[in-house]
Amino acid sequence: MSTKLPVSVTREISVAPEKIWAMVSDLPRMGEWSPENRGGEW
Repeated sequence: MSTKLPVSVTREISVAPEKIWAMVSDLPRMGEWSPENRGGEW
């Protein structure tokens, strides 16, 4: 039997929240930096 354990990671970076949000919410470009994702559409 396998047990699922919660996992979390926290990183502090010196970037304005608006810049990070612009990057992670740009679904069509996500495939450029995420090997698991090849893009997306709104």
